[in-house]
Amino acid sequence: MATYLIIGLVIIVIVGALLHILSTAKKFKLDESQLKKIKQREREQKIKDQQFKK
Repeated sequence: MATYLIIGLVIIVIVGALLHILSTAKKFKLDESQLKKIKQREREQKIKDQQFKK
């Protein structure tokens, strides 16, 4: 009987950890406008780097 309780608790802990990981991963998801801004900054930085090398 005690082994079933321990197994149940372990399963609950694992599921809770997975849900926590998934919820934090959603926070870091970027939407389209943020991705476009990042790509624009990368392009501008490349241009600045090329001008600096000259």
